[in-house]
Amino acid sequence: VMVLSNKFSSHKNELYSLRRKLASSANNTTLSVFGMGWNNNPIINLIKWLKSVYRSGFRNIKLSSFNSIKIKKWNEFTEVANKYETLAGFRISVVIENSNDYISEKLFDSLHSQNIVIYAGPNLREFNLTEDLVIHSSNNLHVLNEIVTKIISLDDERQLEILERQQKLYHEE
Repeated sequence: VMVLSNKFSSHKNELYSLRRKLASSANNTTLSVFGMGWNNNPIINLIKWLKSVYRSGFRNIKLSSFNSIKIKKWNEFTEVANKYETLAGFRISVVIENSNDYISEKLFDSLHSQNIVIYAGPNLREFNLTEDLVIHSSNNLHVLNEIVTKIISLDDERQLEILERQQKLYHEE
């Protein structure tokens, strides 16, 4: 599962476009996506991206972030009233941070909800967290898809081992 908003940024450190790429490439039977903005009109998405270009400044623009705007409209992706309840209904959570600059609440929401966490974002050591807290992915769609597929295909016993290790580290942090 991913419980993440579909936001836009043209900044060179943004990871919003990785969210859209993963959601677009994933098989709907293997990945459920919830959050605000996934059903926006494409014109609204374009306007949000252009506003981001204005705010980012010319030197900080990542033009390739525009490519992820041409996203299909998904009616099955909805906002949630309680993200903890939604996350708790799944075993595995993919956390893609907003940017490579900071860690948001998404990581802790998934750990709190007792999900196996697959993580794309800044290095956790930079924020005094152990790297073993999550299963790391690079910010590359192909690598992220491979990791998600691998974790999903593990048997229940192995998934439980991963979850228990992550939860132990989370409660020690």
